[in-house]
This record gives sequence, structure tokens and C-alpha cells, in this order.
Amino acid sequence: KPWEWARSVGGHMWRTTGDIADNWESMIDIAHRQKELFSYSGPNGWNDPDMMIVGMYGKGNVAHGGCSTSEYRFHFALWCMLCSPLMIGCDVRKVRDEAKEILLNRGLIAVSQDPLGAQARYLGEERGVDAWRKPMADGSGVVGLFNRSKDCQQATFAWDVLGLHDRRKARVENVWSGEDLGVHDRIFAVRVPTHDCRVLRLYPQPL
Repeated sequence: KPWEWARSVGGHMWRTTGDIADNWESMIDIAHRQKELFSYSGPNGWNDPDMMIVGMYGKGNVAHGGCSTSEYRFHFALWCMLCSPLMIGCDVRKVRDEAKEILLNRGLIAVSQDPLGAQARYLGEERGVDAWRKPMADGSGVVGLFNRSKDCQQATFAWDVLGLHDRRKARVENVWSGEDLGVHDRIFAVRVPTHDCRVLRLYPQPL
């Protein structure tokens, strides 16, 4: 449990799990081990759930089956929300275009590198969709909806999960695409494909 003592001896990063393997089951197992560790991570000291397997597609030193592109998108988005060190594990000389698009997504990288440095907190799950929330330095909040189920799911969340209890409206942005999804009132619903995710940034509007 280096997260309990590494900062006190000058550590700036510590592993929170064993080695990741390039498959869905390994990634999900490691992701769920981060649920209770948010209080240990922050500026100058970071939880490290191991490198990213994005773009390996079953090749490389931890190749054990590989993942689909949507599963790599799920993986990258969650590691960004967890403020995990974004270390690329695939062979960058041979990275596929679809993996490159994931790894270079400016919206998700901005979530990862937000100066507040707050690791996302796990909110719970419904029908196999895990919800995580991450506060941002500018007062906005990011919600990640991660579908572990075998079916596309409709996911709904209320502003209360971000601590917005004053009934303000919020502008919703699709973090992956940067698309403005409009101003909404207290609740938002979105479809989440199987083994994929939706990451939304909410900007509270003035009362």
C-alpha cells in the first residue's frame, strides 16, 4: 500500500496495482481497485494504476488477447479522469490511426491535466454503467459514464451527483468531440454503447 506512505518520503507517483495486461478483464479489474484511493492522489503525488494499453491490439510485452477500439476509448477516458500518469504502452512507431485519435484527444487530456488535480470519485453503477465524477479548477464538473454491460444502455444522471444543489441550469459539453450539447435543467440522459463510455463536462450557469 505505497499510497499510504510514499508521499511522506518524497514520492511523487506510486503504483496501486500489479501489472496490467492487454485485455478487457485486466483493465476493468485495475480500474475498480481505484475506487477508494481518491484521497491519496493530488498535485505532487499521484496514484498510478499502470501504463495504458491503448493501441496494443494484442501485440506487445503484455499482450493477452487485446481490446477493441471502444474498450481502449473506455480505458483512456477513465485513466484521464483518475489523473493517472498517461504513459503509452503500445509501439508508437506502429500505432493505428484510431488509437492515435484516442491518445491525442485534447478534451480528455485537459481533464487529466486540470490544475486542481482531483481524482474522480466513483458514484455507483446502474445496469452495468459505472458513473464517476471529477471536479475541475474552473468550477465545472466532469461526469464519466462507463458501460461494462453487453448491451447499449440509457444512462441518466442528476446535477446532485456533482454537488449542484441550487437548481442552476448547466451547459453540457461532449468532452470527446467538444460538441456543445446545450443548456439543461437538473438532469441529463445519454446512450452509452457497450464497452464504451460517454464523458460530459457541465458548466453551471448563473442563477
